[in-house]
Amino acid sequence: MVMQRLIHWLTPQRLVRLAFRIRPDSEFIVFQGQRLTRRQVFARVEALAAGLQALGVRENDRVATLLPACSDRNCLVRVFQRESLARRLWTKGITSTLVYEHGGTVKGFINFTVHELVSRRGRYCWAWTVFLYWEGLTAKEQQALLAGVWQASREQGCIGIMEWDKNYYAKSALFRARFVPYPHFVEVSAWVVNPDLSFHGIDRIVEQIV
Repeated sequence: MVMQRLIHWLTPQRLVRLAFRIRPDSEFIVFQGQRLTRRQVFARVEALAAGLQALGVRENDRVATLLPACSDRNCLVRVFQRESLARRLWTKGITSTLVYEHGGTVKGFINFTVHELVSRRGRYCWAWTVFLYWEGLTAKEQQALLAGVWQASREQGCIGIMEWDKNYYAKSALFRARFVPYPHFVEVSAWVVNPDLSFHGIDRIVEQIV
């Protein structure tokens, strides 16, 4: 039930707002000599929306957009469908999300993925933070959410939690809760993958996080 409320809360509009609040001063678009930060792009998006509203466009109205031809090499940011978002937030034994609610309203959440790492020292599971949102939570509320993450990760057999160096939130609270900073170098002999996958004919594998 809580996960369904989180999915309902993460509307496309809120996802866009969260994306632009992550490192707002980082460069987002470079095109024909123009360099724009995320903050500048989002300001233009809001200005366009305000202009459409001034013309009488209302919620659920359809607006046609005429754009110049684009090269096939241009790519668009993927937008999660509800089903794929649900899998990303919770898949048994792989990814989990802890939600902080107040009065039935989502106030913050932390998502982590379980990685089984094999090294010379053995084979262990680690929880790696992926998504974090807790703007507006007090320090005490943040501590409660982090305690929940620790409990959930231990229940899945993890020996520790890796802070994945996202750089769009303050990390001091995580480190005080004994999260491990992402190292510059990890001595790993192998990643554990689905044994049903076949790599026949594949010469090289590169991990890409989308």
